[in-house]
Amino acid sequence: MTSSSESLSDILTKSEQKRLKTVKTRNILLVISCLVLLISIILLAVGMFAYTDATLLIVGMFLIGAAAVLFIATFTICERYKKQVATRIENKVIPSLYPGARVNNKSGFPLNYINSLGLFDRPDLYKGSRYVAAQVDGITFEKASFELYRRTKNNSNDSGPQYVLYNAGYLIRFAVARTFDDYLLVSSKNSNLSVLNCPWRQNENIETEFLAFNELFNVYASSKEFAFYMLTPQVLETLLTIANRNGKRLQLLLRRNEVVVVVNDNYPSRILKLNNSLGMEDVEPFIAYHSLPSSLINELDLTSYKFLNCSNKS
Repeated sequence: MTSSSESLSDILTKSEQKRLKTVKTRNILLVISCLVLLISIILLAVGMFAYTDATLLIVGMFLIGAAAVLFIATFTICERYKKQVATRIENKVIPSLYPGARVNNKSGFPLNYINSLGLFDRPDLYKGSRYVAAQVDGITFEKASFELYRRTKNNSNDSGPQYVLYNAGYLIRFAVARTFDDYLLVSSKNSNLSVLNCPWRQNENIETEFLAFNELFNVYASSKEFAFYMLTPQVLETLLTIANRNGKRLQLLLRRNEVVVVVNDNYPSRILKLNNSLGMEDVEPFIAYHSLPSSLINELDLTSYKFLNCSNKS
């Protein structure tokens, strides 16, 4: 756990020391695993073509397994390092952005809430993580990552069920004061939105006057008037910018008293390079990643009269 008095500079210094140790360990394991793999290939070749010795074949196969284990261990050590660095940075960045925020890295949104959105096919296996809840300018938000898996056919009777990842990202939910009777869905055309199960696709696609936006997004709403009322030029530009930064995959859903934004999961730890020394430039993606809820509150104008309780509107 990161100490509250520990600065980002201290975190980077300690993480850099850990990086150097990890690189050394990785290199040693890679050399050993390559040597083991080379010996196993030689033993298999000799056993098959020179002496047809079953003992050599058995030892060679065993060493191939050992080399595979070493390769997996090397990968695991590297990924563990990235996860530890990401956690230490986030433990400093999140409280600085959102004082009093509730954070649970091992938790996410409940599955029944994910299913209630109607934006995804129902998963056979769901994983939620990196939950953050906070308040900015009077607007409460929750943010968490999700992974949705589909069960695949398993031809083997010995192993358990197998699952394949079909959708992943992070979801931000904003609670607003006003409860809408109308709804609005903006979905990038490559967002894997379920055509058959989505209750928000009852009407035809609405095109805006922004051609670049229309090329990337589909818009569905309870009425064209409501869509154009909510999708101001600023909002259109904001959604297009966010989508272009995140693999052109983004969804926005306005229903009842919540605004939900789903973004492709470009988690910052993935850009950490084990061979590169750590610096403040490695912290900036984490700040941008966790600043998005605050930015969206401003860019989507969630504090404006549009989202106020009707009785409180001026």
